[in-house]
Amino acid sequence: MPKLIAYYNIFIASPSDIVEEKKLIKTIIRDWNIAHKDLNIQLDSVSWDTHARPEMGEPPQTTIDKQLVDDCDFLICFFGNRLGSSTETQVSGTVEEINKFLDAGKPVLVYFSNLAIPPNDLDVSQLQELKNYKESCRQKGLLKDYNSIEELKDSLNLHITPTVFQLHKKNSEEDESTSYSEENQQPSLDLLYKRLSFIYQKINIEFDLVDFENRKFSFLRFPPLKSPYDNEEKLFHLFEEIQTELWNIAAWLNMDNVESVKLKVYTLITKIKGFNRSLRQGNFRSHDSGYYYDTNYDVSKLELERKEILDQFQSIIFDINEIISG
Repeated sequence: MPKLIAYYNIFIASPSDIVEEKKLIKTIIRDWNIAHKDLNIQLDSVSWDTHARPEMGEPPQTTIDKQLVDDCDFLICFFGNRLGSSTETQVSGTVEEINKFLDAGKPVLVYFSNLAIPPNDLDVSQLQELKNYKESCRQKGLLKDYNSIEELKDSLNLHITPTVFQLHKKNSEEDESTSYSEENQQPSLDLLYKRLSFIYQKINIEFDLVDFENRKFSFLRFPPLKSPYDNEEKLFHLFEEIQTELWNIAAWLNMDNVESVKLKVYTLITKIKGFNRSLRQGNFRSHDSGYYYDTNYDVSKLELERKEILDQFQSIIFDINEIISG
């Protein structure tokens, strides 16, 4: 039976010198979702470098705030040896993101690295600005230092769960105090709109046609470094997860005024199931020789399938926005 799953988007903030920490948090969130799948709570990590889309007309940080920051539930921030580049209103984009979450009353977890700084990466002015900012943060709340990536991993594993549970408890209490009449369904539809927009963006990023273009491998080394079908597996599992989420969304859409949207969701599920079936059957592969590893892909066919899936998503998102707008 489909279940309604609560999703929480974690915004990952950091200056440009942070690399390993951002890889680590994605692994931790993936493992957290596996360990807590029976609780019907799932987490997503969001950051400007993977989720922001090009948009002209406003300063970059304003665009990031509008596209991503405003829709996330809490923030995890890492500082290494830089504070970051200044914006129109704040000493750095990362600081502006932190302040946005604090102003909204959302949880903020900030971690400072004590790892050795490579000599070529040392910027004395940036390091001093970071120290000044860290000192100012001590007046606003608790911070956490880490001396190794392994120590950071232990800290994150300890801190994320109570933060999520506290947030979930608060949201559950708010839900219980609200009756599910048509007059107050808009907040839920707003969340659904945001969630579908995130999935749409995730498909845009993960379903990368370049990954499939000219995927020809001559296995001159043993063992082979990579299977030519790794991208198929990645995409198959992505759409398996999205199917599950769409079933959950369809189960929730039980109001009379969203019946047409529900039918579109069912149609999209059918479309994705068909795409995954074709993927498993190797219908997008074209072999230039008799060797199984000498494989190219029909990129034009993949491009058409990608467009149709994204178009159906866009249609659902548009309809929900129309209902919200009244």
